[in-house]
Amino acid sequence: MRASGVPDIDMSGSDFDRVVEDHAPAVYRYLARRIGPGPAEDVTAEVFAAAFSGAHTYDAMRGTPIAWLMGIASNALTRHWRTEQRQLEAVQRLGVDPLRATQSPSPESQATESDETRIVAGVLATLPEVDREALMLYAWADLSYAEVVAALDVPVGTVRSRIARARGRLREGLRDGRGQLDGGDDRG
Repeated sequence: MRASGVPDIDMSGSDFDRVVEDHAPAVYRYLARRIGPGPAEDVTAEVFAAAFSGAHTYDAMRGTPIAWLMGIASNALTRHWRTEQRQLEAVQRLGVDPLRATQSPSPESQATESDETRIVAGVLATLPEVDREALMLYAWADLSYAEVVAALDVPVGTVRSRIARARGRLREGLRDGRGQLDGGDDRG
């Protein structure tokens, strides 16, 4: 344990194995929500391969292992952004979230969820990539603001601004009942 209270983690051997065991499901779930279950398996493997080869770059003083892994995942997603864009467009058209496709909602809630899912997917597809990434890490990966800061390596004010902008666009889209792919506002 360091003087700061941050535990020492040796990212080689059993410590790395424990990090994989503890965080692989969360990384996979986050990636599956972003690019679908099939590609997420491959990207999750890429994330942990990159983490293993770059284990020497992990610095516990900069953040938790999950934040470090989500930062690697975010970088991997940059390469897979087009896949995510197509997925969001498909969800908007179909009104089905692939992560919830196996669940059987009641017929009454299915129609409402489908409309909301289409709108949310449409708004997400129009967000600038940096805003969407911050929001997804916060909302879908369940990272704290501090962990999003560590994952994206940007100041906390930037993270807060990006998430606030994205939330505002989602609220506006849900309130207005729209989510059309109109190109969005690429400021950000």
